[in-house]
Parts: sequence; C-alpha cells; structure tokens
Amino acid sequence: MERYFNAYKVRYTFLDSYLRPIKNTHLIRTMNIFINLDDFFHKLHTPFAAKEFQVISQNSAKQLTSNVFNLIGHYKNWAVKNGIRPRIFIVYTTSTKTFKNRMHLSTYRDHYLEISSENNGQFYHINQAIQNSRGIIPVIAKYIKNVYAIDSKYLEPSAVPLHLSNQFKADWNLLISRDEYDIQYCYRDRWSLMQPLGDYTDFITKSNMWDHIIRKEKIELDHEIHYTPAMFPLMMAVAGNRYRSIPRLKKVSWKTLFKWMDEVNSNSTIVDRSVVEIQMQRFMDLVNKKKMEAEALNANLYCIDVERQVMAFMETDKAIIDSCIEDMEDFKSLNQINVDVFREFPLNLQFLCRDIIA
Repeated sequence: MERYFNAYKVRYTFLDSYLRPIKNTHLIRTMNIFINLDDFFHKLHTPFAAKEFQVISQNSAKQLTSNVFNLIGHYKNWAVKNGIRPRIFIVYTTSTKTFKNRMHLSTYRDHYLEISSENNGQFYHINQAIQNSRGIIPVIAKYIKNVYAIDSKYLEPSAVPLHLSNQFKADWNLLISRDEYDIQYCYRDRWSLMQPLGDYTDFITKSNMWDHIIRKEKIELDHEIHYTPAMFPLMMAVAGNRYRSIPRLKKVSWKTLFKWMDEVNSNSTIVDRSVVEIQMQRFMDLVNKKKMEAEALNANLYCIDVERQVMAFMETDKAIIDSCIEDMEDFKSLNQINVDVFREFPLNLQFLCRDIIA
C-alpha cells in the first residue's frame, strides 16, 4: 500500500525547486497546504489495488490511516524545514447518497457513488478500508496542531480549499491533487497546484496550464496559444468531467475546443476591453453558433466553477466545514494511540508534531 502514497510524497529537492521562484518574489512565512484525499481515494479504485486490499483486508483501514498521516507529516516537515508555518487540510467526503450540486445536475457524481458503494463487489475491500479509515482520521487529526480533516459531506470537496483559504489567510496556498478539475486553482493569486507522481510530478501554473492540457489530451498544435487561464472552467463545462458525471456537451472534446479557441483568437483586436472579456464573449458567441443549450452549459459550469459554489454556500454549508476545525493538541494521547493502535504501522510523530517555535 505504501507505494500508492509514496508517489504522492514529492521529494524535498523537487519541492524546494518549485518553491524557490515563488520565494524570490513573495515573503512566505505561512502556508495552507491542501491535500485532495477525495481524489486519492478515487485513484485507488483499480483492479490491481482491489486484489491488494483483499489480501490485507484485516489491517487495511489501519494501514491506510497510518499512510494518510505520514503523507501529511511529509509535507508538514518540508514546510517547517523551509521556515514556513503550515496548516495542513486533508479534504474528502463521506457522502454516499447525494450532493448539493444535484440541484443543478441530477447525475452529479453518479460515477463516484457507483464505485464507492458498499454494494460494489469489485471494490468492496477498498471501500470498506476507506470507510473505516474515515472514521479514525478526524479523531487523530484533532490531536495534532494545525492539521485538520475536512469532511465536506454533500458539498463538492474541491470547493472546500477556496472557502478555507478565505477563512485562514496565508502568504501562500498549495493544493496537492491529481484531479484535472483542480486546475482552476493554479491561476488564482497566491496559489500553486501540484500533481504528485514521483519523478513525473507536475507543478502547474497559469503560464503552463494549457501546455499541460495539450499533453494530457494529446492535442497537436503548430502555433503558440494565448488563452486567458480564466477560460478553463467554461471550457471544462463544455468538455465535461467523467469522475463527477458532468456530461460532455454536443460531443465536443478538448481537441475541438482548442480549434474553437483558434477561431476566438483570430481577429484579436483589443480596444478598451480586457483580453478576458473579449475571449469570453467570442467563446460564448461560438457556443451559440453551435446551438449549444444555455441551460445545460450553465448547469455544468455551476458544478465546475468552485468560486460560484463557494459564493452559494449557505450558513449550514459553512457550518459543516467549520465544525471540522478542531485543535486539541495532545502529544501524550497521540503517542498512546500510536503504541496501542498503530504498533505495526506507526505514525511518524516526529514529522507530524514538528512546528515552528513561536
């Protein structure tokens, strides 16, 4: 099981090289580090992993929990070594029935609900391990300073980092996720997105995000592109997202979208309006020309754009997230749990409890 987590533990030399240019232009004393655990759990759903979890079924939840916290410790230790005071948020959902976004799209996260169901025979052992570990994780997290386990329940987990970053201000925000949906964070001010995959880790910024998508979608281009990064949610709203069961509209792929954008950028005379405004308007003109239903596009866009989702949070939604923020720092209890429960798969308390001395 460790190998799945090791791929998410980016080497410190890589992390330092990613951080260096940021530190050259920003004073970074505090950092929010968000780990998309929801996406990690999703990536575990493979036939090979299913067989592995079946073999270790008796201890799988315990081993999974230990690895989650040692992943947290890896990034906390790195931040502290760089003189940065970190807050670590792991974000996931325990919902097995519904999501708020279903008011806009009735099929929202059908794929997730199907593979995560306790009735799914193929992934039964994986789902049992995940379910049991999610019961232990928040109990342990509350004993560790500046480490928080956030269960978004019926809210989209990927919208939670934006809400928390508004609440907990930091000099920089780092999101660790392989979820393409999360690319919309990379071009936000004082944000970085890292897609961890060992030596093939991608550090995605607004300057290379389109190149990343071109590689991912195997798109061949013979010219430079100058699309505003803010186009990403709108373009994904057309291309769809399989994991969240957001449908592709009019069977339009990313490859077709890039052809559309060539048309958008032709005749790119800019007078008094911004590039963003012009590209958005021309893109929408093209959407209308292709006779794409505005209602379907808006439903998809709402379910993708995290900023729209956070703006629509009600007080009860915020309370769900805020209730997970609990600090009961207690090294003695934590150490006892480590001895009693995790003797075979110990938590790296040296890294987990390391902090900047005030």
